[in-house]
Amino acid sequence: MAISETWTDPDSLDRAAGDVLTETIYDGLVSDLAYLGGQTATGVVASKRIGLPVDNSTGGTLTAGTLVYISGYDASTGAPQITKADGDSHFAEYVLSADIANAAAGVVYRGYTLGSQDTSGESIGDPVYLSATAGGWTATALTGAAQVSQKVGVVVTSHASTGQVQFDLPGELLKIGSGNLQSKSVAVAALADGTDGELITWDASGVAANVAVGTATHVLTSNGAGAAPTFQAAAGGGMVQQTTQNLGLTVGTTVSTSYVDIPSSDGQVTLTTTGGDLLVWYAAYVRSDTDNQYSYVAIEIDGGSEVGETRLRTADANVCGTYTTYHRFGSVAAGAHTVSMRWKVAGNTSTMEAYGGIVMQEIS
Repeated sequence: MAISETWTDPDSLDRAAGDVLTETIYDGLVSDLAYLGGQTATGVVASKRIGLPVDNSTGGTLTAGTLVYISGYDASTGAPQITKADGDSHFAEYVLSADIANAAAGVVYRGYTLGSQDTSGESIGDPVYLSATAGGWTATALTGAAQVSQKVGVVVTSHASTGQVQFDLPGELLKIGSGNLQSKSVAVAALADGTDGELITWDASGVAANVAVGTATHVLTSNGAGAAPTFQAAAGGGMVQQTTQNLGLTVGTTVSTSYVDIPSSDGQVTLTTTGGDLLVWYAAYVRSDTDNQYSYVAIEIDGGSEVGETRLRTADANVCGTYTTYHRFGSVAAGAHTVSMRWKVAGNTSTMEAYGGIVMQEIS
């Protein structure tokens, strides 16, 4: 049986099971109830007509257009409890189409058109977002690191006082805040690709940034509070390279009152440097065939004068006298440098032997 009467509210139509609607409803929509009841073959279930019974236990009246989420359950009434949504804590799930007084029951919806708004700064179709103000909306997406950015609807009328915003929830979640991430949930593989050799830091404003790649031999250096670290050349005193030679060399039995070279090249060590300072450690011990004999050991660089002279004494025959010391050659030019160990016996006629070694380091 066809219905031919006229109406303005399809839900008030006098109908019965099996009736077929043939009229066009004034707003172009078929009643959800008629559609769901099978009274029409065409129609749409509009989000603004799907309601969820709830209780308001917030302590104050919630007005039409307030964005809320389900925050609990009231066992006495058997209905969910609602709380105002905001971008700092929880995204919106529903919207109120009418006021709900505190401690009262009501219905929330997925969709609703809120009127009497100032939308003069926006154009029709512009998105609106969940606000940081509890229950509210804003024309500007939230960008705080801990905030949720959620598109909750669009502008349908642009006007300073009669503007309209159409909510359609849950909308689109554009960004989640740091408070929504589970601790230790982001794996290294989930990070964006970067530049090989760079490090992650934070700048003076607390914003994540990269430490630029340094060059070979540079070290990561703190620039103090309020400044990002940088790769820099090593500060003075750091070892650049090292060579070790001549452990166990033999001087022999030559007796001389002036310095002589260690026989052959056993008493020399050569290091090719990049320019800087050289630190030379040298150690030796001597033996004499008589009591209370003295010998002297020194080093020279590139055939220059002896430096770092050290006297060694053997108090008893065939008992060794030992020493370990160092000398620093400052600001040598880049290139190969040879350090020689030299030896002499001053004022003694006994036969003496000496043994030793050299460690040569370039330092910045």
